Amino acid sequence: MLAEPRIANEVVYVAGDTISYGELAEVVERVTRQTFGKTLWSLDKLRADLAQAPDDVMTRYRAAFALGDGMWWDKANTFNAKHGIDTVDVAHYLQHLLEA
Repeated sequence: MLAEPRIANEVVYVAGDTISYGELAEVVERVTRQTFGKTLWSLDKLRADLAQAPDDVMTRYRAAFALGDGMWWDKANTFNAKHGIDTVDVAHYLQHLLEA
């Protein structure tokens, strides 16, 4: 959200903690001291969206993250590793971007 050049309409892989969408919204608002609009989507809605568009990458990610199991990938290929950001958690990552 705060990266330059701006990242838009793409999946960004980061390494750090595994949190819920709600926790992510709370951390982003707390660290940035901004309030953002939020829309709550049920798991049923996300599953229905996935059934309608099974090849849509963002729809698949929304449904997968909403399951609450967490996601993981090779840390070496993440945004923070490629940019030398030693990330421990979301708040630390956002604070780094705000200070850059």
